[in-house]
Amino acid sequence: MNQENNIKREYARVAKEAPIEIRELSYPPSDSPGDAAIAKNIAENGICLTVSKPYTPNTMIILKIDLKGWRQYLKNVAFRVDEAKARAPLAVVAKVIWCDKLGEHEYEVGIEFMDIYEDDKIAFSSYLKAINSTSP
Repeated sequence: MNQENNIKREYARVAKEAPIEIRELSYPPSDSPGDAAIAKNIAENGICLTVSKPYTPNTMIILKIDLKGWRQYLKNVAFRVDEAKARAPLAVVAKVIWCDKLGEHEYEVGIEFMDIYEDDKIAFSSYLKAINSTSP
């Protein structure tokens, strides 16, 4: 049983699979690609994902979450005229809260979002509300 079940949720979780790039926050920033992960569920303040290696609790990380359609909730029009911006992932600075081993080379990781650009945070919140209202 993982710790996710023991924590009272401030924000509703939405079951959502999405590809993610995860890497430890470092200085100077690394240009190398991070590890591939898959979102299991997501909320305004965090995410649960699966990844092939363990992450230590309290590790600061950078996530690039590929949520199709989230940028349509941005108030600016840059994403409408720039195709690369329209497809850009949600970038988040976050902290690992817990990590459970599921099997050989498979870990479930609970992550708390620490920093998101304000406009992105508003658009992401609207996106989650929209997909949550269409979920059965």
